[in-house]
Amino acid sequence: MREFHDHHAEKAQDHLDNREKPPPSLDKCPACDRDLADGDAAGKTLYRCQDCPLSYAMCRDCIVRDHRARPLDRIRRWRVKEKFWDKITLAQLGHAIYLGHDGECCPNFPRIQKNNSPNLRYAKSLGIFHEHGFAEMPVVYCACLPRREKAEQLISAGFWPATWHTPSTATTLTALDAFHGLSMQAQVNIHDYVQHLKQMTDGVLTDDVKDRYSQLSHSIRQYVFVKTCRRQGVIAGQKLEPKSLAAQCPACPNPKLNMRKGWEHRSEDKKHMDAMRTTQDGNYHMSGGGKDTDEDDKALSENAGVFVHQGDWAKVLEHASKSKCKDKEQTTCSNFGAMNYGKYNGKVSGIVAVLCRHGFVLPGGVIDLNSGERFVYVDFAFTSAMQPHMDLKLFVPTYDIWCQYVIRLAIRIDEEFSPEMLAELESITSADFPQIIGGVGKYHLSMHTKTCREKFSMNHLPCACMDDGENCERLWGVVNAMARRTKEMSAGHRHDVLNDLFYHQNVRRMHSIVSFFMDKLPEAEEHLEDLVEYLDTIERTVIKSCRAGEGRRLINEWKTAEAEWKQKVVDIRQHADLVTPYEPKEESALSSKQIADHLAAERKADGDRLGAAMAVLIHDLLDLEGERTTMQSDIANFKGNERERSKLAAKISDFIQRAQDARDRYERYLQPCVDQALLDVPTDEQNELFPLRAPVSQAVTAGRAPVDMNGQLDAISLALPSAYDPRIIQHPAMTTAVQYERMIREGCANDALDDLRLHLTTYACLEDRRKQGSGVLHNTPMDKRMQKKKAAIAAAKARYRQIREILLRLGMGEDDIKYKPLLDTDCKPFVLVIEEQRLGDSRRKPCWIWSDFSFVMNEENVNVKDFLVDSFRVHWSRYSALVARWREQVESLREDMFRTRNSFREWRDIWQERAERRENDGKLGAAAYARR
Repeated sequence: MREFHDHHAEKAQDHLDNREKPPPSLDKCPACDRDLADGDAAGKTLYRCQDCPLSYAMCRDCIVRDHRARPLDRIRRWRVKEKFWDKITLAQLGHAIYLGHDGECCPNFPRIQKNNSPNLRYAKSLGIFHEHGFAEMPVVYCACLPRREKAEQLISAGFWPATWHTPSTATTLTALDAFHGLSMQAQVNIHDYVQHLKQMTDGVLTDDVKDRYSQLSHSIRQYVFVKTCRRQGVIAGQKLEPKSLAAQCPACPNPKLNMRKGWEHRSEDKKHMDAMRTTQDGNYHMSGGGKDTDEDDKALSENAGVFVHQGDWAKVLEHASKSKCKDKEQTTCSNFGAMNYGKYNGKVSGIVAVLCRHGFVLPGGVIDLNSGERFVYVDFAFTSAMQPHMDLKLFVPTYDIWCQYVIRLAIRIDEEFSPEMLAELESITSADFPQIIGGVGKYHLSMHTKTCREKFSMNHLPCACMDDGENCERLWGVVNAMARRTKEMSAGHRHDVLNDLFYHQNVRRMHSIVSFFMDKLPEAEEHLEDLVEYLDTIERTVIKSCRAGEGRRLINEWKTAEAEWKQKVVDIRQHADLVTPYEPKEESALSSKQIADHLAAERKADGDRLGAAMAVLIHDLLDLEGERTTMQSDIANFKGNERERSKLAAKISDFIQRAQDARDRYERYLQPCVDQALLDVPTDEQNELFPLRAPVSQAVTAGRAPVDMNGQLDAISLALPSAYDPRIIQHPAMTTAVQYERMIREGCANDALDDLRLHLTTYACLEDRRKQGSGVLHNTPMDKRMQKKKAAIAAAKARYRQIREILLRLGMGEDDIKYKPLLDTDCKPFVLVIEEQRLGDSRRKPCWIWSDFSFVMNEENVNVKDFLVDSFRVHWSRYSALVARWREQVESLREDMFRTRNSFREWRDIWQERAERRENDGKLGAAAYARR
């Protein structure tokens, strides 16, 4: 914008001003080169079109001739005396709209005898909405026999009449299409669109422009209905078959349309490929019905769109209200409830809609609510939407209250759709559902109780693929703005608008479904490959770190428990005693005291690495280096008494003695290597400590300890290979020493990562235990332990990062695949309890620090090890389920693509056959449209 402001804005303004400049000459017409007529004010000036991009000034006859096919363009006339361009209509210039003869006047229309031109006094005035405003134009209808109705002539010419007997108002088809597109995309209402057209007509005296809101409202409703009938290949005005004006999903399994031959014989482990997966939800924004409705005001799309069959629904609702159906059921989930809830108390409190996994609103899957989401409403919408799919073997629906809805689902269906009732229904022929595996959408799952989350998580349910069950929420976010339009509409008009809205959403999804699959399939394949590799890695870790056969036995136990759970979770009758493998056992969780004891004990642990003398020396030097750092910290923070000061002094004396022993071995083994390297490496004059690496000053302040304690520690000089100048490190004489230090440092890095994993895991347990209690007595000690654990996590992170920096000095590559840079975002525990799961977790790759679980098997503390093993079991089970879900996702996406191709081919053949049939009937226009 800076460039535009500084370099282009002024020029653009000048060019816009130049469009208003006067014609270069008023003597001749630039188009026809004729002299402008004297004595005729209209003929003595020039005109130009505001709407034609390349227009130029011309005489009256030329502008009228050039706009025979564009009679509604906005024309400007040059006012000679006033010297500006003002508005004038083509009607004022003697132009009219001639219908029926390719723009020529009907030969049967009255003529002026003097010049045989049409006598426009007999023309009918027609108010026309067009995309640039509103215009009054004289219209000459064709009077030839057999005489066609005026409304028919207008439609043939591209105008939609507001009335069908003596039309005085019409709208261009382009204006109707423009409003329809805006209303579907931006939810623009008719009132605002009319105001816009009035302002386009006269931006100053806008209120003087006649308001024809009702005419446009009727026109758009009728036009959209006929337009939809054309797109669906049905005849407007005839009785419409149920769901005939709804756009179907090309990817969902439909045995009569798109499925693979022999799908009925597919193995049990592949049944997810032919499952019908849906989501259903209520929407209270879509309320309405506050306006009294004419009994004859039926929706033009009645029973043919996405709304359920109104006659059938009335019968089922009447039967349900008379029966003993238990409408209001006792909820067992205290965390969430939608039944009998509605914040609008009008005639219609909202809607319930059923969508497929691809986001299509299913035909016959929308129903009006008269109160809350009573189960009978949802039952009918779900049963109606599932009619084309009843021959399938599996349904996988999601609902934000599925945990309650499913309890008596089979009983309610039997009561509501008895054989006697089915015989009376037109849109529902069967209520014999196949197996149903239902769940709760991932967004709503966190609002449920723990027992609900365990049994209805879409991450764990078999055949759920990677559906999140929240397609309805996405749709509501797009269409809720339309509720402002439909809230006060009549019942029929509201249904027409909503049918059209959902049809538009379905068509948009249909147009993008191929690119959707082309994006999603490679993504799913990549996720599956990564997760399979990760699961194999952690299983190999278990097998490798356990005794012979123990690791394999452990994994087999986990697989058996998972298989048993998957078999039982799909049967609600077995939910009562179901134990989930995706939660840690309560008895295996560490108490806060055990965690605190373990934290204290691990600080006392000391490793013992034996090897060659050089390796032992470097190992001892590393230990001394760590001890010196610890004692320097103790000195800086010392606040003890004289007795404690004596203990600290004794520690320092012991350290100095051991350091002296190491110094003797240093002179014997390491110093000769350094001396040999110095013979070949020139001195670095800028580094005062050469051959050591240039130092980073770190001031250490003594607390109440004697100042000379720091001096005693600083006097000990024990330089590891990594402390030397890079040129010394790279010298061949230092190869063995550098190699040994790097190997030992790598072990230290592993220890640091194990500590980090351990502390992250136990910290997660502490967090969970803190949530289970409240009050000062509970929270205060828990907070202290959590702070200590945070400090331990921070120390482990800092230690690993420091070790990695030293490994880089010792020759490790920056892109080393094992010792990667440790980001704070990497330092997160794997999820222990379902409450901690967040949306998107199933799509995130596991952090690299969790690719090694050998620390679990190496733990010596029995209580800690039991807890870690159980936590690891949960982690393995979660990722085993994710692998299964992503594998189902990949296989289902491939089958979706196959069905989509079949659907498009089938529909292509249907339209081709339809085109040939219409051509044989002499309907050439309808045939051409069908082929398009």
